[in-house]
Amino acid sequence: MDTKVDTIIKCSDCGTALPDEWISSKKKNNCSQCGSSAKTINLNIVENVGIEIHDCLEGKVKNINYNSKRNPRYEFIEGDDVRKSDGKWMKKTRIIDKNNNKYLEIITDPETNEVIHSCEEPLSEHFNHGHAKFKKDENA
Repeated sequence: MDTKVDTIIKCSDCGTALPDEWISSKKKNNCSQCGSSAKTINLNIVENVGIEIHDCLEGKVKNINYNSKRNPRYEFIEGDDVRKSDGKWMKKTRIIDKNNNKYLEIITDPETNEVIHSCEEPLSEHFNHGHAKFKKDENA
């Protein structure tokens, strides 16, 4: 674990920065600007515990005028996603817009900003990819 401690001491009345030594001083020190002895001490502790935080936002927009098969009309994913082949975290942007016949997916390596995968095409032409693959007929 890596710990970093920062301290800032200021005059409570006028906000003037005061010497760090005054934090632990038993002597009554007054502000050189306004003469006040009131002090505000900000103590910031940052501890690196070695964990990674990833986030992802997903959403759907539905239209009550369409049945459940034709809904949602708009779907999006924006954020971190694990690549199944090697378990590496990637940045993913995906938009499925039925109203505008649009499919967009961009996968980027966050370490190098290299675009790993990019697909932008009409939604009506997006098939045989990922979830859009046709399922094999088990009875055939």
